[in-house]
Amino acid sequence: MVRLAAAAFFLALPASAGSPGNTTANFLRIGVGARPVAMGEAYAALSDDANAVFYNPAGLAVLERQEVTMMHNKFFEGVSQQYGAYAYPHWKYGTFAAAFTMLSIEPFDAYTSLDQPD
Repeated sequence: MVRLAAAAFFLALPASAGSPGNTTANFLRIGVGARPVAMGEAYAALSDDANAVFYNPAGLAVLERQEVTMMHNKFFEGVSQQYGAYAYPHWKYGTFAAAFTMLSIEPFDAYTSLDQPD
């Protein structure tokens, strides 16, 4: 009975993660890389550069040389995004890659419903 309950719990767990807007990682939905964003993020089938780390990691298999990509995006006043990726194709072990993305928000004043500083 315990195994059945545990299996039901773990099978139902992904269903709760599918609702929109319930994560602190929504910034990962923001597109990265000039070429993929210019293509409307329809890049999964064409990913053949270091941006494949973000869109389709299988695209790293076709790399012939090492690549670095970096991006800084200023969204709104006080909101910016930084992204970088590096891919190194090895002749024997496949491609090694790493990427980072960061969303920065400058501090701002918070107020209560009574218009008093928090």
